[in-house]
Amino acid sequence: MTFSHQSVIDLIRENFVAVWESVAPVRRARFDLGGGKSITGTTGGEMAIFFCTKEGWVFDLLPALHSPAVVHQRAKEALDLYGILKHTTDVGQAIQMHHALGSLHAPRIEEPEKRRTLRERWRNPTDGGTGHLQRMVGSKASADAESESILVVDPGGLPFYRPRVHDLLSDYGLCTPLDLRKVVFETILNEPLDDRGEFQYSFDVPRPFTIQTSPGDLEDER
Repeated sequence: MTFSHQSVIDLIRENFVAVWESVAPVRRARFDLGGGKSITGTTGGEMAIFFCTKEGWVFDLLPALHSPAVVHQRAKEALDLYGILKHTTDVGQAIQMHHALGSLHAPRIEEPEKRRTLRERWRNPTDGGTGHLQRMVGSKASADAESESILVVDPGGLPFYRPRVHDLLSDYGLCTPLDLRKVVFETILNEPLDDRGEFQYSFDVPRPFTIQTSPGDLEDER
């Protein structure tokens, strides 16, 4: 796990004041499959690391779950940037300029077709059960199937997220994590902060799910 890796622990302890905040309740859904079988799990759970000055201004951030190596690299790069900001009179302008240059030079990675298709389905599900089931499958989530526990982890994506971080911080200037929370989670990570709580679905009710077998398949199946 990223935050139990010793290199990450040491770097954070020596250079940062770490604060963890849950920005919204975890969304959980239970799917009754009949015959005494069911699947229960979380249907979301994205995260973001905000690097802040001692005054609380965000000067860099890392959206989504990543490997220990990526987190360690980005934290070191954030420390280098902070070393420059400490000797700057206009911190807000320095942050904007840094990320404007980053936005100019960062390669633009197109969103994979599968991810884009899933995102659109999550935003416009044909029914509640479908949306939650697709989020469970596509998210970094845990799921309990009968007596077994499954952990689904999909690290990576730094080249995709990095230009979007540059775009965001080159626009905002001085801002806090609270100022950026909604746009980071809902726009960059496609993780709505509402629609949280406990949900239960059963195949006993008419059309509880619309099953789509592939990203390009829009046919409904029972």
